[in-house]
Amino acid sequence: MLDVNGAVHSKSFVIDNLLATGSFQMKNGAAEKYVLVSDSSGNGTWKNPSGFVSNFWKPTLDRISIYLNKDYGKVGIGTDKPLQKLHVVNGNILVSRQEGQTKGFGSLNGSVLFGEVATDSLPNGEWGIEYYNPATAFDSAGLNFWKVGSPTYQGSNYNLFLRNDGNVGIGTKNPQSKLAVNGKVTAKEFEATLDGFPDYVLKKDYSLRSLPELEAYIEKNFHLPEIPSENEVKQNGLNLGNMDAALLKKVEELTLYVISLNKKIEKLEAELSKK
Repeated sequence: MLDVNGAVHSKSFVIDNLLATGSFQMKNGAAEKYVLVSDSSGNGTWKNPSGFVSNFWKPTLDRISIYLNKDYGKVGIGTDKPLQKLHVVNGNILVSRQEGQTKGFGSLNGSVLFGEVATDSLPNGEWGIEYYNPATAFDSAGLNFWKVGSPTYQGSNYNLFLRNDGNVGIGTKNPQSKLAVNGKVTAKEFEATLDGFPDYVLKKDYSLRSLPELEAYIEKNFHLPEIPSENEVKQNGLNLGNMDAALLKKVEELTLYVISLNKKIEKLEAELSKK
């Protein structure tokens, strides 16, 4: 064992066991950003990484080669001409964790993180995307877009959640329909498609309830026929498309009542004018 508290300068020496030193210098061939490369005998030399040609790393079995471009600023996987900081050709990028291991900071399952300028208070960026699996059912898992926390902000989960069954949640991890929003929705337009529309109410063969029948129904049920009750809306929600169609039907029925009453008034006025 050789234990040196200081610098070692030598043209050559061989150590078979352990070298422990506060500093170690190999000046021959050294330059800034050079890397130390060893041959099969353990002889080390400094190399310029720009000299690494495409065949420097050989593919092993089904492994894909990793390449560094000449300015040492971009990494290519499967390509020796990377166009971005990380460029993958004919392959996938997988972010996961091993069972039983600690998850990433602030993340439920290991994330791809995005941010502007990383700081001590925001070392994990601003946003994260991860695959979240609660280990309950396949349909409960999905892709979670979450907001990274900071010393002044708690962060939030499920800002956008793409569940395995194709449902999308905004502010919820449990969307029960194609789109579930836990909050207020603001839109300039909303379009609903329906199988039919109540124009049949205005046809001659439509059977209109009499006003006494309508009155009896209201006194018994406390809502209009074919309109959901308050309890039904609380329990099942409100289908806006169907509700608009049902309200239009009631407007058309009301119009028929008004026309009918107007005819009766005109008839009474005509009879009175004859007296």
